[in-house]
Amino acid sequence: MKNAINYIYSDIRRKTEDFIRSKESGESQEAVDGEVLELLHELLDYQSKLEAQIVKLAENERSGRKKAEEALSKTKVQLEDVLEGANIGTLEWNVQTGKVKFNSIWAKNLGYTNTEIKIGLALLGKKGWRAITHPDDIPYADEMLQKHFSGELPFHSVEVRMRHKKGHWVWFHQIGRVKTWTADGKPLLMYGTHIDITCRKQMEEQLKKDIEAKKQAQQALVDLNNQLEERIRERTIQMLNITVDVEERERNRFSAELHDGMGPLLSTIKLYFQWLADTEDPEKKKIIVEKGSHSIEMAIQTAREMARGLSSQFLSEVGYISALNDFVQQINLTKKIDINFVTNSNDRFGSFPELMLYRITTELIKNTLTYANASRIDIVFDYDQLKKLISFTYIDDGAGFDWEEIRKQKKGLGLMNIQQRVLIMKGDIKIKARSGEGMQVLIQIPVDNKTEDVKI
Repeated sequence: MKNAINYIYSDIRRKTEDFIRSKESGESQEAVDGEVLELLHELLDYQSKLEAQIVKLAENERSGRKKAEEALSKTKVQLEDVLEGANIGTLEWNVQTGKVKFNSIWAKNLGYTNTEIKIGLALLGKKGWRAITHPDDIPYADEMLQKHFSGELPFHSVEVRMRHKKGHWVWFHQIGRVKTWTADGKPLLMYGTHIDITCRKQMEEQLKKDIEAKKQAQQALVDLNNQLEERIRERTIQMLNITVDVEERERNRFSAELHDGMGPLLSTIKLYFQWLADTEDPEKKKIIVEKGSHSIEMAIQTAREMARGLSSQFLSEVGYISALNDFVQQINLTKKIDINFVTNSNDRFGSFPELMLYRITTELIKNTLTYANASRIDIVFDYDQLKKLISFTYIDDGAGFDWEEIRKQKKGLGLMNIQQRVLIMKGDIKIKARSGEGMQVLIQIPVDNKTEDVKI
């Protein structure tokens, strides 16, 4: 259109200039009038064309505006349909005046009509939103809002509770952004959405409750398992006490038979040899008496040593420390190994703990004598009266062994029994051993003065 107008005016200007030149050149009036008339006709024709073009342009403009308005209206309807389908409330907030524009969904989600919300906001002013926001959520919402206003956050995004018209709280996810600012840099217009997330929050809360219930159930199972393990351990201790007591009674019976049966018999034999001493042959009598008396004394001594080894009566009478000292001295007399036993206590700890300690110690010594080919054993027994704690250390310089491999394959029955005995007494045991480096055993056992032995 602009090009057409420029063409028309340039053509009129050209013809006007030609008319002026012809007038100045003195052409006849008739010719000049003819040219004027022709020029007027052309001007009128151009005017008609120009008016037609202007009318056409106006019609096109009206048609374009109408199409744009129709497209805009269609888009607005589509947007409203989307917002309604997704149940999304929208608002426009003038931060400086406090004036709020919102859609019907924003009001409906809180149980109000648009008119009710407008009246409420008008009465309450700029801070009207605080009246229906949960008090616990206001500081958080304020903080996030200020961070957005300061530019620290690109968007204002919070999850808050707002009071419904019926009185209950509804969870909303608020997302907004300042689009325009005042000349001095203050926030002016802010646009945003309100999305009802109450169902999601309820699901999250239920999930938390389910997780907590699961944790409580798991803890209850752990507690029950611990109780069962404790009852099993207590029952095991009771059964072991009973078993040990029965075994000790049988050993006492057998020991009594050895002592009471063999003792009188050997004493009779001794008398017999003494009677033979009355023979007429002095030399023979002397030899019989000396050798017979010596042999019988050895047999009696052996029977006594057997009685001590089979019965816990000696241990019950003298206690763990004295019994172990006696045991160590007997072995040291053989000159086959040197056992060094050091203790800081002569206390008594009850028949059952002392029997367990004695069995543990003699089993360790037996293992060293049988397998280690050691030349020295160091035993340290320490009792801390304040802590009520026994610390026991056993070291030999023997051949050693691969303890980790034995433990994995569960081959060392003696050591396994020692571990079980320590566990029964609620103690802790550490075994250190490597091939060619001997063995070291560290045991700690708490002492319970209230422990009572099982009687049957």
